[in-house]
Amino acid sequence: MPIDPEPPAAHRPTGTGRWLVVLAVGATLTAGCRPVADADRGFDQAQLVNTLASRVAVGEQRDHTAEYQALGGPAWVTRQATPPRTVYRHPDGLLMVDRKATTECDAGAAVTCRRSLPPTGGANPRADLFDEPGATALVPPRLVISLLTAAAMDPSATIEQGRSSVAGEPATCVRASGLTGAPAPGFAACLTDGGVLASFDATVNGRTLSIRLSRLTDRADVARFALPAGSVVVDERPPGAR
Repeated sequence: MPIDPEPPAAHRPTGTGRWLVVLAVGATLTAGCRPVADADRGFDQAQLVNTLASRVAVGEQRDHTAEYQALGGPAWVTRQATPPRTVYRHPDGLLMVDRKATTECDAGAAVTCRRSLPPTGGANPRADLFDEPGATALVPPRLVISLLTAAAMDPSATIEQGRSSVAGEPATCVRASGLTGAPAPGFAACLTDGGVLASFDATVNGRTLSIRLSRLTDRADVARFALPAGSVVVDERPPGAR
């Protein structure tokens, strides 16, 4: 049964703000999406979590570029499977992760990019890179799985699921509410059948977080991994790790 992933007017992208990506630790979320009219409540929550986690794992092994409309303007994520690397671009900067480094770039006339040690195990960014509240968001699919897992383990939480289509991509959508003793009191999200984030809506520390997929392709254009022209690179890795 369908869950409408379209956020209400108050949650549609307006204005410009810093980019935000949050993990399930240290973020306070409150649901910010339309009421679910025809959601399915009679389902196995553990099976739902496992199914979506498996899709995300498969999606991480496929080349793709996902273009989004987020608060502050357009943004996109490109993931390359071999060698594994991921780049997140948004109006206020860039985050790129590969086996050699984590690179963060700001935006503006004089761009500075800082390189630090890479994450452990592939091209998924370190958790601490996604803990700063802001108004523009790119949300890793693993965040949705973490939040959904917390909801499934909370006896006071309510989880609803349904099917929808976002940017022409079939997706499973979930809405969780009523969590207690967890970092996420509520959220609404959709994941495509290929394991890519399709939408996410919540309020984070009093700020609206809303992102919606606008286009998905099965390509990872290498040009998207290029640093901004004229950027100054500051390498903070130890000499032996460069």
